[in-house]
Amino acid sequence: AALTRRRLLVFDDCQEFRDFLVLLLNRAGWTAPAFDDPHAFFNDTCMNCTDHACGAELLLSDVTMPPMEGTELVRRLKERSCSIKKVALLSGAWSQAALDDAQTLGIKALDKAELFGSLIPWLEQDGSASFE
Repeated sequence: AALTRRRLLVFDDCQEFRDFLVLLLNRAGWTAPAFDDPHAFFNDTCMNCTDHACGAELLLSDVTMPPMEGTELVRRLKERSCSIKKVALLSGAWSQAALDDAQTLGIKALDKAELFGSLIPWLEQDGSASFE
């Protein structure tokens, strides 16, 4: 019997980082579709979040992305009653304002430099940073 791979969405405007993260996640057993522009995701994949067409359990997003910040992406998903279980924002240079925003949204803030030491334990942890 084939194993069911868990699904995680990746948003980052840097193609090299996106590609590397997807490779890492795929090797860890995740299916990880990646997007450079949240608008494309909303227009193509997530036209109606209530049916959870993307099938994802988790979401990783860069904080600073043109044309939509990661925090705005999370706000829009919450407005659509998205059922993704856990969300984390990534940055290489967190400002206090961005950290405060992530905390207000109830999502995990990860430093890109520390990502690979903190990502796998976070993925395996139950609860926290839920939309529910």
